[in-house]
Amino acid sequence: MNLSGGFSVSPTMPLPRSRWLRILGVFLVLAVGAAGLRTALEPEETPAPGLTLPEAERDRIGALARASAADAGRRLEDLSGVDVLLVGEEHFYVETQAWLARLLDGVTNRRIALLLELPRGFQPEVDRWVATGRSERLEEAIRSRDALPFGDLLAWAHRNRSRLSGVVAMDEDGSRVFWNRVFLRDTRNRTMADAVLSARRAGPGDLVVAYGGQMHMLLAGRYRYDRKDRVPAGARLLREGVPRERMRSVLLSGERKAPVCDAWAGPGALDMADAIGAEPWALFVDYPLFRVGTSRDLFDFFVHLGPLTRVSRPEAGSR
Repeated sequence: MNLSGGFSVSPTMPLPRSRWLRILGVFLVLAVGAAGLRTALEPEETPAPGLTLPEAERDRIGALARASAADAGRRLEDLSGVDVLLVGEEHFYVETQAWLARLLDGVTNRRIALLLELPRGFQPEVDRWVATGRSERLEEAIRSRDALPFGDLLAWAHRNRSRLSGVVAMDEDGSRVFWNRVFLRDTRNRTMADAVLSARRAGPGDLVVAYGGQMHMLLAGRYRYDRKDRVPAGARLLREGVPRERMRSVLLSGERKAPVCDAWAGPGALDMADAIGAEPWALFVDYPLFRVGTSRDLFDFFVHLGPLTRVSRPEAGSR
């Protein structure tokens, strides 16, 4: 009893049941809200293109694409003058990983540093997969959507590990990505660019290959929001002094993923140094972009892979 005659509440006195229920209710609401927000912010496949081309414009774009495709594949495969290869992929598809594996199979006279859009916290598991051919923890993360399904590329890395100077998880961990999205911040592109620069310093003469989402690998502009922190990793590398002529950016796409794919049946590659590169970027990218002009400002080659097959997450770790 206190001096005023009332009762003091002991620090060890249990809270009333009703208060515990209210606290539990608040935590449940926060948990459900966080889960819903995570679902809303989870990367998904690119939606169907919103740009519809009139028939005459389709014919014109298709003719430009066919003219470029005649020699673009050969030019794309020549990596002799390239130090940094940025490959912007469509998440969750088999064909994008298979395309990169085929391209890298042709690199026989240089070591390769392969950087993947995987959380940095999984680096020990990436090392384990490359060394042994599997990682149960990373395979489970792929199945639970805590990591992108890059099992096929990791299997390729295991088979070709003697040709690699390293395989690097270059992305930020999931919790940081989540909160940066909530507060409209972006540090991921800075993190990815730093990983590329570090690999380039560590292995002079190596071919540094960064494989991640299309928007990260662009050479200019801003994406999603017109904010200064939304600058792609490719553009950041140019700012850091990587010579433009020593860097190449490639966008991988496929059927029903971009208006140019509707105008040009493909599959094949387009060289943005050709006339097709002077066309608006909206033909190639179905995503909000800001402060850019033509497609060649953003990337060097566009690859139409034809029909795309979704990765089966339960089997993503199979070899």
